[in-house]
Amino acid sequence: MSRRFALVLVLAGCNRIYDLDDTQLRDAPGPDAAPTCDRDPLVFRPQVQQAVFQPCTHYSTSDATGRALALCPSQGAFVVAEGPIDDALVEVAVERKPDHAMLSVALAPEGDRAIVQHATLTGVPVFSVHVREAAGWKWSYDLPAADYDDSVGTPSSRPRARLMHARPNAGVVDELVEDTPDTWRVLRSYTAQELGTFHLYGVFNLTADGRHVVFSGADTPQNTNVYHAVRTGIDERFGRGVPVAGIPRTVEDAFMTDDCGRVYFSGLYSIFYARQQ
Repeated sequence: MSRRFALVLVLAGCNRIYDLDDTQLRDAPGPDAAPTCDRDPLVFRPQVQQAVFQPCTHYSTSDATGRALALCPSQGAFVVAEGPIDDALVEVAVERKPDHAMLSVALAPEGDRAIVQHATLTGVPVFSVHVREAAGWKWSYDLPAADYDDSVGTPSSRPRARLMHARPNAGVVDELVEDTPDTWRVLRSYTAQELGTFHLYGVFNLTADGRHVVFSGADTPQNTNVYHAVRTGIDERFGRGVPVAGIPRTVEDAFMTDDCGRVYFSGLYSIFYARQQ
């Protein structure tokens, strides 16, 4: 039995469990239908496509460089891996302290910076901003964290980049602004209810223009969803998020491309994407 055929059988058996109704392997070459960010609400095809057959999570891309980053297992730990968009990922060097374990990674739209979330011995995570160098990703500085369940996602583009810092234990999400390079402050905060959810979890990933954010939440204690929130301009507040049709409900690391054409997420030891309907 070929590896490809075996994978089809495995996916077919797990679709119902993981809410992947019509999983397909990588689609044939050719452009997607012209996407738009102006559709409200955004709807994605339930037939998801496999982009990378590796057991990685927190996949994010940079259109400026054509590269992608993700967190992948290696020898009992997690490492940052990089590769062309929709292609194989290879471990890259990331400067970090020896007692820190990596939990997530988020690539900036320009492709020159990445934010790595580390677990520490105290239990409170550290968000490290790294810059790309020839030998790998070099530590630049740390962003503050408040509690063990905090998370950050992909930032918007410079200048005056934005970043969403989720604090589930406090029930709020802080929006940070980079007033000058590498200097951040809290601009505004949102409650879970303002974002249309009962509970917050997972990362809040912004598009490059900062007008769209996708995140995971629950509208009841038993009912989870991937949400999309939008605003008319980067200086405005986000409105209430709405569930994204076509994305598996249990996804925790959804990342939407800058043209709103695809949502990437992890599951079944692979990276998948759903295309806009």
